[in-house]
Amino acid sequence: MDSVDVAICEISDCLKQNANPSLAQSYEYNVKLLYFESHPWEKKERDVIFHLMASKECSAKDFCVTNEMVGRKFGNAIRSTITNFRSKTNDERKIECIGSHGQTVWHEPNNNPPSTLQIGEAAVIAEITQTNVVYDFRWV
Repeated sequence: MDSVDVAICEISDCLKQNANPSLAQSYEYNVKLLYFESHPWEKKERDVIFHLMASKECSAKDFCVTNEMVGRKFGNAIRSTITNFRSKTNDERKIECIGSHGQTVWHEPNNNPPSTLQIGEAAVIAEITQTNVVYDFRWV
């Protein structure tokens, strides 16, 4: 957990020959990396997240505050990356959406029941970037 990595990509799809267009697996997807930046975590931020991951004494408030903090970090990193991408490439295309996996703070896929938790409030990212956010990718 060294940095927030932000990639600006162009994603296109193509329907496979003789495939059903209503099924996602009927498409081939192409991803082209246009720009990339890493935004380092500050020590204080890392300490807060690691405390949340390791402590047995965290409250709901601790999770909520850290969720917002991580969302703000992600949103600011994304906004900065978009600004730098546009200034360095003169590419003014609209960013259609942001995908955020979040920051994993708990992951036990082999537990019964399996469990995982990623934080980084998507609504905060959307507010900062003024862009729709796709999130909650992982279900164990």
